[in-house]
Amino acid sequence: MEYEYISIPAFAKKIGRTPEYIRRLVADGKIEESATKQKGARKLINIDLALEHMENNISYVNKKPVKQSSKPKQTRESKQTRESKQTKQSIYGVNKKMKKWKSIPEFAKEMGFSPQYIRKLVESGKIEKTATKPNGKRFLIDPVLAKKQMKNNVSYVGRHAKPQEEQTGPTPAETIAVVEKAGLQMVSLSKAQTRRANYEAALKKLELEEKTGELVSAEKVDLDFFNIARLVRDAILNIPSRIGAELASITDVHLVNERLTTELNAALEELAR
Repeated sequence: MEYEYISIPAFAKKIGRTPEYIRRLVADGKIEESATKQKGARKLINIDLALEHMENNISYVNKKPVKQSSKPKQTRESKQTRESKQTKQSIYGVNKKMKKWKSIPEFAKEMGFSPQYIRKLVESGKIEKTATKPNGKRFLIDPVLAKKQMKNNVSYVGRHAKPQEEQTGPTPAETIAVVEKAGLQMVSLSKAQTRRANYEAALKKLELEEKTGELVSAEKVDLDFFNIARLVRDAILNIPSRIGAELASITDVHLVNERLTTELNAALEELAR
């Protein structure tokens, strides 16, 4: 899945800041270049990476606490603390008390799944590499990013019950494309079992033809043709420098024509090889 990029004004509005403030963070390196990309004259921001950079690179200095001498001051100080927490949460969209990285068993327990199931999501790409980092021989998981990616990539996330086995197999459009490419006759797609059988049969036929040499990669054909055409072009362009002096000494037009025809035929025969 590709990163989501939005404009600087849209990102600033999303986190409750001004576009000038975000541009200053980019200029100062607080939001790193890896979280941005250029699109024409505008610079776009990747939401997840930019928030992570802001969390790592921006330090929030709280006001020096005032000595508690009366109940009103305690109430006022408590309110300031709550506002500070709310500001940080509105910027990052996460609770600052939440542990940044968790082990797979910890994350699985939090989500109500088995560690094996979470590892399967990581291997299949439904939890992407941006939400993981190596820790020795194991992996740690960013719970915020992982939950977002599971929500986007796994339809049943959010249910408390253990999910059923994922439904695998091609979509109707994929089935039609593969079957037509293999030259097989299309049958009814009304039943999932028939659809899967058509898809697998078509794939096996294509794989067999490729292994036996009956099916050739279009990319390989284009490359071979390009190489042959380049050789023929070079051979034709070299004719003047190769026989120019010889032709200059021949006064018979018939002999000149015959010599040129011989050289051109030799160059063009490269196409037949």
